[in-house]
Amino acid sequence: MPIDFTKPEPQLPQWVAPASPPLTFTPLPESYYKHSGKAPLLGLLAGLGGGLLIGIGLAFAYSYVIVYLPFVYLRVLATIGYGFALAFGVGFGLQTGKIRNTPVALAIVGVVTLISFYFVWGIWVFAEFQRADNEDVTLIGVLTSPFVLWEVIHKINETGVWGFRGTNVSGIALWVVWIVEAVIIFSIPLLGGWGLVSDPFCETCDRWTEEENAVREFKRVASPAELKEILRRKDYGALLGHPRRAGDEVFYRASVHKCKNCNVFHVLKVEEITLAIDQNGKANESKTPIVENLLINASEMAALGS
Repeated sequence: MPIDFTKPEPQLPQWVAPASPPLTFTPLPESYYKHSGKAPLLGLLAGLGGGLLIGIGLAFAYSYVIVYLPFVYLRVLATIGYGFALAFGVGFGLQTGKIRNTPVALAIVGVVTLISFYFVWGIWVFAEFQRADNEDVTLIGVLTSPFVLWEVIHKINETGVWGFRGTNVSGIALWVVWIVEAVIIFSIPLLGGWGLVSDPFCETCDRWTEEENAVREFKRVASPAELKEILRRKDYGALLGHPRRAGDEVFYRASVHKCKNCNVFHVLKVEEITLAIDQNGKANESKTPIVENLLINASEMAALGS
């Protein structure tokens, strides 16, 4: 039988490679440090007890300063100083107590600040009565009568106790001043306390790490996203080959927290640094975090040059 060459050959199925999903790089959770969440009982007592002891002492000093200090601007500085001193006091207690639980730490800071601020109001009112030669009012009586204290504060607000540029400050204006004062006093300890207990903690050695600033500075040869990928691959050679030059105004700075007891636990931070030169020729730095709390080992630390 003759072959019909005009009949098309059957089409065989073509093999098509399966579509590959886009490559994504998600760092493993264990690649980054985070607090263990531990809050030892003795640490809680150290943070709370030590913070209250310092906070009440500061309340006495601050209250009398703002009563007898005649200059408004110095009173503002005193308020800021009180906030920083309180932050350092309670933060030191939390660090000494080895609190590795940020919500618990902030709660302790808030409680200590609230109690200290209450003492500020009570001592301030008592000092004002003392200055007016009113011997019938006692400090214990003021501090143990919060509702009476609130009524006295309202009365003081109606009349005012100090002036600014020849104008007596009272009413709404005085409430605004008091609110701003409260914001300063509460925000500084909360931010400061968070900063003091945010350092990495070596659980193996049961101690806080110490920061080594500016391990290396690199030229900005990659975008922040590319830099994260370089660090994810541990490709430190891509950075070491491009050190920062003297004229670079935008560059990367790598620093590390390390446990100096075991010299094994290291936590890397990389920031983008931007220099701005002011009219006096002074360079001011602005910092943008790129990578924080990245766990690296001792050999990787050595590769970075420290």
